[in-house]
Amino acid sequence: MGSKAVKTIGTHSGTFHCDEALGCFLLRRTKQFANATVTRSRDEQILQNLDCVIDVGGVYDHSRHRYDHHQRGFNEVLGVGGFDQTKLSSAGLVYKHFGREVVASECGLPVEHPDTETLYLAMYRHFVEGVDAVDNGVEQYQARVSKKRKTENGEAAVVEDSDSDVVAVATVEKVYLEETSLGNRVGALNAPGTR
Repeated sequence: MGSKAVKTIGTHSGTFHCDEALGCFLLRRTKQFANATVTRSRDEQILQNLDCVIDVGGVYDHSRHRYDHHQRGFNEVLGVGGFDQTKLSSAGLVYKHFGREVVASECGLPVEHPDTETLYLAMYRHFVEGVDAVDNGVEQYQARVSKKRKTENGEAAVVEDSDSDVVAVATVEKVYLEETSLGNRVGALNAPGTR
């Protein structure tokens, strides 16, 4: 009995993002890419010889297992279940082509079972679409800001400002920059010279 060759999934080096991390995870749950190794590089000569490449390379071609979404004019959407607005990230591209297989396998269902399709769409709606949106710069939640002001008699009153959207965005940015260091911590986990 011959040994089965281990496949290799390629993604970009440097700071990692949720979309390629999720894409690699999903691919490794398929029969075709089960237990595949992951190579992180931006070198085209390395990437061209890999079995699958996601989030790098500027090519989307399912027949060649190339799942990048950064090329000019890219407008691919899930295209089923009413999901025809949010452009796909690399995770969404992988999910579009392999999601039903992953859902069916994880749930112990045949791919053709109606529950597989229901779960496939629910998983997209409640998880993958958010990853796609964030990676493509779509704001997920509009911050709501109310200002407390004192009235003439000294009581506090909540008022809405006509510039509340501007204030909300500025407030969210300020809070993020001043009160979190998650971005810096994740950056510190990346190997030196890969940023």
